[in-house]
Amino acid sequence: MKTRNLAGLLLAGLLASSTVSNASMLGDTIIASGNDIGSLGSSNKWAVIGHGVEFLGISGGLVFDFDENALTITGDSLAGWHGYGDFVFSGFDDTITGFTIASNTGFAGSILNNLRFDEHSITLDMSGATRSLGSSLVFNIATATPVPLPSSALLLGTGLLGVATFKRKI
Repeated sequence: MKTRNLAGLLLAGLLASSTVSNASMLGDTIIASGNDIGSLGSSNKWAVIGHGVEFLGISGGLVFDFDENALTITGDSLAGWHGYGDFVFSGFDDTITGFTIASNTGFAGSILNNLRFDEHSITLDMSGATRSLGSSLVFNIATATPVPLPSSALLLGTGLLGVATFKRKI
């Protein structure tokens, strides 16, 4: 009886479980909204994350550069700006599980204190943000994608159930 219960629990655990894999944002097509934002060289509100700058904001005063797991914001003009509202980046393929500041040189105010994200979007509050010339702000973005166990796990579970049933008959 113990063998049967153990096999049943093992099978149920195998069928219900999946693993979580760290995902990369490279290749994701994302949409941006915010004050005078567009993708590099155009007024497009979307870009494919790759190597290099994806978006410019506030007439080129801010540069938004995504890579496989980070967002870097830089700029060499508009020191002391504020009151530009929210910048929202959405449409990420994988689930965003974390959004934290990795490093900061020269940014202050609401962009540091009011970080928001949900499963597929990031919102930066620029309503009360300020920065100095040559500032740089880097955010780490943690993403994950559920990966189901392979069908071999189902076969293993079925085999264990069969062994338990066979032992019970003997």
